[in-house]
Amino acid sequence: MKTLIVLAAGLLLLLVDRPAEAAFGQCNGCTFHVPTSGGTMTLNGTPTTSTPPGRVLWYSAVVNTDQGQSYRIYPLFGVPMNNLPVPNIVAGTMQASITWAAQISGVGTITWITPLMPQ
Repeated sequence: MKTLIVLAAGLLLLLVDRPAEAAFGQCNGCTFHVPTSGGTMTLNGTPTTSTPPGRVLWYSAVVNTDQGQSYRIYPLFGVPMNNLPVPNIVAGTMQASITWAAQISGVGTITWITPLMPQ
């Protein structure tokens, strides 16, 4: 029983000590638009992070659609995406999100998903 209590306490410390992943990044006003016939999706809005730039060792971003499509994109934190093009999106795409992965110094690798609003 004592071992179980020690393990539970250790797990609680790990959970409390690790910041919420949503705190690492957001996308302010992020939207997407796909023409009715499909084609090039455009992304708008500004990805942000509260993590100091020196602590972000690397990050990646992938836009995903409800049609099962995924494309790597290269946005910069703090820089508006201003019609960032994503090619070859199929007609009927109604939902999209960005899946982020980042290596944060002192934290480790984290992932989070930012839903995009249709334009």
